[in-house]
Parts: sequence; C-alpha cells; structure tokens
Amino acid sequence: MCPFCKPDKKRIVYEGDYSFALLDLYPVSRGHTLVIPKRHVESIDELEDIEWMDIVRTLKVIKRGLKDLLKPDGFNIGFNLGEAAGQSIPHIHIHIIPRYAGDTRFPLGGIRRVVFDIRDDILHLKKRCEENRLTEDEIEFLKEKLFDNE
Repeated sequence: MCPFCKPDKKRIVYEGDYSFALLDLYPVSRGHTLVIPKRHVESIDELEDIEWMDIVRTLKVIKRGLKDLLKPDGFNIGFNLGEAAGQSIPHIHIHIIPRYAGDTRFPLGGIRRVVFDIRDDILHLKKRCEENRLTEDEIEFLKEKLFDNE
C-alpha cells in the first residue's frame, strides 16, 4: 500500500484541492516538507494540468509558511524521479528543504540527501532526523501561517 495514498492525517500541514503537504518522516533539515498529489501518480507525465497548478500553489504556500516560521537562508525544492535518482516511494512528491548557512559544504545525491554531509554515518542519521523534527507547537504555528498565506 502506498503511504502517500493513505497518509497519517497528523502529519498533514496543508491541503489543496488536488495536493497536500506533510512533514517528512525523516527530515534532513528543520521544516523538511513534502508536497504530494492526492491522486496516486508515479510519473509527472501522468499529472493533469489542474493538478500541476494546485501543486505549485501548495509549494508557494508551504515555502512562505516555512520562511515565516523558521527563517531559513534558502530552500532546495525538487523531485527525485526514479529509483536511480533516489526516489524511494513510487508516488511522485516534491521535497521542500529549508537550508541554513553552513548546513553542508557540498550538496551530493538526490534532493532528499542534499543536506547530508559526506562525513555523516548511519549512527548519526537517526539522531539528526530526530533533531530536525518540528515540535507540536511549531507544527500548529505552521498550520496557522499556511492558511494565512493562501
């Protein structure tokens, strides 16, 4: 079963007509969010124009909300299309990764790996993901901001 077709409602921070946004379960930076079409779509070629427009609108709303809440220095926004590119779930989704000055020297790998420094090892990844998760208060604040930014 595709985890994006029946997402955990508690992780959803915003919902559009054809897309929704949820916090990444393994965030590579604070505020790492995914924008996902509601319909199960494995290829961007399958998206209808109206779905694309809604995804872009959701991206804009999420980016503004994350900017207001977390004050990042920049963002990486992108797809991993295909297993060879780092896509782990065959339901297209866009990563919005807030970036902070000094968070990595050189981005390597797919969009999801962009803030992992090459020196990171498996023992530090779990701790790093846990540290990057937003608190319940931050999640509620973000949800309020997102609806203000519509």
